[in-house]
Amino acid sequence: MTINDIKKLTLEQRWEFIKYQLRMRGTSITQLARDIGVDERTVRWAKLNRYPRIERSIAKALNVQPWEIWPERWNNDYTPVRERPNTAECKYTRSNSNSTVIASHRLSCGGV
Repeated sequence: MTINDIKKLTLEQRWEFIKYQLRMRGTSITQLARDIGVDERTVRWAKLNRYPRIERSIAKALNVQPWEIWPERWNNDYTPVRERPNTAECKYTRSNSNSTVIASHRLSCGGV
């Protein structure tokens, strides 16, 4: 089975294939979680739920693109399908003032 065949699998089978591929590369879900600085449960959350950051990390560990593993979670333009489409994935700088954080976030994401 190749990564191209993964689209045909159920979510449970797909997750087992992901774990198998990670083991073949000498790592695991637990190690991946440590590497990206999150709890193991956070990585496992991506099994059944959309989580673009984690999906990208898993895909990177497998040397593929996330839309190759989860085509139903990604748009044709390779952006994640959003349950909350107005929530952007962007970084913002923190400051002492909460209003400054919100303003910085809005500006960095192209909002007003």
